Amino acid sequence: MIKKIFLYASLFICLFAYSQQVKEIIVIDDVSLYPITNTHIYYSNLNEGAITNADGRAKINIRDGKIKIEHFLYKTIELSEGNFINSDTIWLSPKIMELDEVVLGKKVNFKKKLKYILKHYEELYVDYSTDKECSYKEEYLYDSKHIRLSMSQIKL
Repeated sequence: MIKKIFLYASLFICLFAYSQQVKEIIVIDDVSLYPITNTHIYYSNLNEGAITNADGRAKINIRDGKIKIEHFLYKTIELSEGNFINSDTIWLSPKIMELDEVVLGKKVNFKKKLKYILKHYEELYVDYSTDKECSYKEEYLYDSKHIRLSMSQIKL
């Protein structure tokens, strides 16, 4: 009888010790009301965090401490643990970026560039893992349609 109680108690303690509270949040642009992809959500005092997916959603473990939400096009916010636990949606405000001068050059033929990328895909992109990599992502509007063109450049 004592062995069974000890077994159940140890099993309960192990399950309780390894269970983590996970929170799913969504990050939204407060102007356009669209979800924001590739937003970094992390604890500034820990090496732990998450990045939002294409739907602006991310799952992150609940820990003690302040949490930062960063995206290079939006203002960074920092939330205390209480504020973060109580909200499922995070609203980010865009950064205002001013350009000194805009120089218009020749028109870019995106269809031609895309055909070149597809034709030379094997030469332009690697299919093996690397230690150092950098990614580049571009989005634009064409004929009132939201089109996403993503490219990666890897330099070792």
